[in-house]
Amino acid sequence: MGTTRVTEEERLIRYRRLRTAVQLNAGPEAPGRLRELERRLRDELLATRLFVDLEAGHTDDPDRLVIALGQFGPGLDERDVARCLAWLWQEKLRYSLWEAHAILVDQDHVELQGATRGDSHGPYVTMHVVVRRARVPLQRAPLN
Repeated sequence: MGTTRVTEEERLIRYRRLRTAVQLNAGPEAPGRLRELERRLRDELLATRLFVDLEAGHTDDPDRLVIALGQFGPGLDERDVARCLAWLWQEKLRYSLWEAHAILVDQDHVELQGATRGDSHGPYVTMHVVVRRARVPLQRAPLN
């Protein structure tokens, strides 16, 4: 009996359906808490020592309330970066009651999209992290 592999596109569609369902049943987290989560996201990403040129913020976009953009080292494999982001989401960033997330991996590019809720009467939070491979500057030939 064979196993069915779920494509990234199918995972993203499932995630978006779940995110929309929670958004219809709860309100977004308050701006003060979003600032706190933004700092926490930045600190957790930097603590891995995998990411550089990292910027984090928060927005009014209900699909991306807390955001981060950065780069990962040129010698790292995208799948390892994806595993790190998934671990951070599961162990450090998500709320305890409910979560949904999708990880997208492409050449030189990894994204985490997540939604979470801490209790059945509380607000939701959405996060979107985009990291790209850092480029090594070309070295000039020595002058003779």
